Amino acid sequence: MEKELKFELHLEGGRADGHSVPVGVLVQVLTNTQRAFELIGFGIEGREIKERARLPAETMRKFELACEIPVDGSYAVPMTAGNTSADFWAEQIGEALDKFTELLVAVSSRSTLEISKILPDSRLRKKVLEYIREMAPSPGTGWKLALYNSKKQKFATFDDGVPIFINELTISQQRREESQTITGELKSIDFSKRKLEIIYPPKNRVLDCYYEENIEDLLYENRREMIQVTGKVIVDDAGLPREIVNVTNIQDLDMTDFEIKHVKSDGIFLCANNNIVMTPFLDESKQLISLDNDHIGICVYAETREKLLEDLNAQIIMLWREYVLAPATDLSADAINLRHALLETFSEEDPDAA
Repeated sequence: MEKELKFELHLEGGRADGHSVPVGVLVQVLTNTQRAFELIGFGIEGREIKERARLPAETMRKFELACEIPVDGSYAVPMTAGNTSADFWAEQIGEALDKFTELLVAVSSRSTLEISKILPDSRLRKKVLEYIREMAPSPGTGWKLALYNSKKQKFATFDDGVPIFINELTISQQRREESQTITGELKSIDFSKRKLEIIYPPKNRVLDCYYEENIEDLLYENRREMIQVTGKVIVDDAGLPREIVNVTNIQDLDMTDFEIKHVKSDGIFLCANNNIVMTPFLDESKQLISLDNDHIGICVYAETREKLLEDLNAQIIMLWREYVLAPATDLSADAINLRHALLETFSEEDPDAA
């Protein structure tokens, strides 16, 4: 029986529940799905992966994904895997789809061992995982990516924890611990020297950023004015950034709205009675992304969206403990008002049921 080379991408939550998604989100998901699948096909062909995988035109044509007409299902995009115009390609395309599906399941379930078994070549594994990381939602954006097989059965779900998990797999603990994220304006890129220059806003200073060859693909994807560079920051005598070495990530500055539906931490599970939408903004230094909501007493800031979402959740739980769970008789008039605002905004549910 001929294998059906189909699967579906479902974007769920946020605007996707109304059957529409931002163009940027759709492009992000489709582009990185295509590149991850191509690389897996590259490995199926038995080709050797190098620091920068420049895929042959025939490989790209063979493992090309085709989108069909979107259908209901939050926002669902049916996909056909591979170009079967040449009959002898079908077997390799089917093998690549099986491996791709297995890998997505392993990432969804956070199974490090299975990921290594599916892609034993460490170079190939790292590159494929980097693209899969970019398929997942940014922290706080309120949507998830669900993947369905040809029988309409869900086999994997990517939430905003997937990028953190993949970073832990692909970047050593020492590098993560010594890394810092700097936000700046992209000034120039010198591919021959593997160096880019960004303007550091607090001092209007140009910082040289040195990256390894495997990071270079990210530069083709991220060419907007404001970017974030993560790596080891070298400071001058005054303690100010002078250059960035051992760059582990380069990405656009993502100022997408944060959508908060629920918060779970330390045995407390809160559901928003209505989705909370907060628009991030940069502080005066342009190094910290900030969120505030006067109604429920929120004011948080961090270098990255990941840390900002973590701090936002922690602050909401802290406010709930101090103003809702505390005896009302211990609260001032202003604190009572905040308590009422929190109770209007959130409902507490059983964390085990959640």
